[in-house]
Amino acid sequence: MTTRLPILSNLRYPAIFATISIALLSMLLAGCDDPQAQANANPPPTVSVAPVLVKRVTPLGEFNGRVEAIDAVELRPRVSGYIESINYTEGEEVEKGAVLFTIDDRSYRAELSRAEAELARARTQAALARSEAERDRVLIEKRAISTEEFEQSTAAAERALADIQAAQAAVDQARLNLEWTRVRSPIKGRAGRALVTPGNLVTANDARSVLTTLVSLDKVYVYFDADESTFLRFVG
Repeated sequence: MTTRLPILSNLRYPAIFATISIALLSMLLAGCDDPQAQANANPPPTVSVAPVLVKRVTPLGEFNGRVEAIDAVELRPRVSGYIESINYTEGEEVEKGAVLFTIDDRSYRAELSRAEAELARARTQAALARSEAERDRVLIEKRAISTEEFEQSTAAAERALADIQAAQAAVDQARLNLEWTRVRSPIKGRAGRALVTPGNLVTANDARSVLTTLVSLDKVYVYFDADESTFLRFVG
């Protein structure tokens, strides 16, 4: 008898298992090598692409600010009197030198006439004093008058010249006061609400006698608050 059948029977089942394992491993390896299978299993992610730009960037920030005019004027009268008329529309833009208010000028015209008359009188007196001084100069050379009389006439002529200068200054002041009865805008800008109405008395050099306010428009200041770190970020 022979013993081959038992030996073959013991080796047949492990061989079958080995064959099946090799077949499964081959299928797995084939699936890993298949690109289509890999694509279906794990699709690639979608990404966006943009060119890289290199440029200078200015830092920006938002702040709450308040706007203030560079020029702001409280218009006050330079002479006292009653307001005769208001010559502008409240809130409108006015030019520099525009007449905004008119003060009753009758008393100032009378004062100018009086000052001009005083100037004319002073000039007449000066002419007379100068003539007497010239005559006394001739007489003193002839010893017809005393030295004291000559000195008095000379002093009178000089005093008459000083009177002319004082009278001229009074005329200039009277003319200036008359001009100031036309209250003009000192700047170009927007005129505010009229704080007085015709018929009211205003007083010169009085802090309470404000006629209106004017602000410039061409350039303005903007004020805002920022913390220290923000300030350093912008100036750094």
